[in-house]
Amino acid sequence: MLGLNQSKVFPDLSGKGAQHPLLTYNHEDIADIVEYARLRGVRVIPEFDTPGHVYSWGFGYPDILTQCYTNSRKVQGYYGPLNPARNSTFAFLKKLFTEVMDVFPEKVLHLGGDEVPLECWVTNPEVSALLNRLNRITTPSYGDVMKPVWEWYTNRFINILKDIRQSRNEAGQYILWEEASKNNLNIAKDAIIQIWLGGGKEILKALDQGYRVLFSSCWYLDHSKYGIHWTDYYLCDPTHHNINLKRREDKILGGEVCLWSEYITSESLMSVMWPRASAAAERLWSSSTVISIQSAGRRLQEHRCRMLRRGLQVGHINGPDYCLLPKHRNDFKSKNIKKRSAEKMEEMNLGYRTSLVFKEINNLEPFLIGLVFSISGALFILLLACLKFKSRVFVICWTFK
Repeated sequence: MLGLNQSKVFPDLSGKGAQHPLLTYNHEDIADIVEYARLRGVRVIPEFDTPGHVYSWGFGYPDILTQCYTNSRKVQGYYGPLNPARNSTFAFLKKLFTEVMDVFPEKVLHLGGDEVPLECWVTNPEVSALLNRLNRITTPSYGDVMKPVWEWYTNRFINILKDIRQSRNEAGQYILWEEASKNNLNIAKDAIIQIWLGGGKEILKALDQGYRVLFSSCWYLDHSKYGIHWTDYYLCDPTHHNINLKRREDKILGGEVCLWSEYITSESLMSVMWPRASAAAERLWSSSTVISIQSAGRRLQEHRCRMLRRGLQVGHINGPDYCLLPKHRNDFKSKNIKKRSAEKMEEMNLGYRTSLVFKEINNLEPFLIGLVFSISGALFILLLACLKFKSRVFVICWTFK
């Protein structure tokens, strides 16, 4: 999801939920991003994660969140996922995602669905009542008591989105995180499952349930470690040596490189992402037989230099290295070096001239010290004479005073 978007139908989402009024994206910002990407052959697929990861929504619209309880008592300020027991929640989602589809022309939407804190639903009386109604309709085969509610929420939400698309004579596709298949939620089979926790086993499970798959588990760039590690991204291939996956490779749509920003800032973004993401890009766009680390390393090094020459502040890829910059940048650099050299020479000359002055002072130092002591001694003798012979040396003493 692109930060926190300024909704026109629900302005308090960003008005009260953003960390700062300037740290949001308005409709014009999003249109600029989408057009900038389109001209470069890139599709912008937005993610609005629900029913979890919506805590900031509650600052402006607390009624859509689930109030959590402890020992049958409300805990002030403790809210969980969206409240699936209220029709008003789904009315909110319909209105919000109508706007989303107006702003984003992309027909694919990522609906999230990961890390849903089901324990809050368990404590809430409204959601518990919804669970009882659902259990009269179908007997759940899940271990977790709240999974029927989760499944019901997901299906109702997707049906709302499909109705919006149908009213516009459009077709849409939807992506959900791995938890949907991992927890055996019975949802529409045209959904796409994104694997981010597991490997080949989880891919097979999603495929067996009838879904298409995206893979991301080995391409989390925010999980960085010391040293050269692009090779891990380059050699990652969940279908490698897996005959069952190879036979169903047409259902594996590709992968996504993820860089979550809890500990990434705008200042460090480029250096953390690039050129490491390029290693994953080559893997996803290349044949599975292209696995030479040595030749890939040379290409990545060349690409790092290419990006630097284009003015991008990218990070290292193979450890200590160098990149030759364009001539005009070298000239500019050379001029700066010459300027700094001239300034340094002037500083050195000034220091040298100053040192000559101090050298002369050092030569005169013994004479000056002797002169100071002589004058001090004479004045002391004169003071004693004034005290003893006041009448005789009146004029001298008066002058001394």
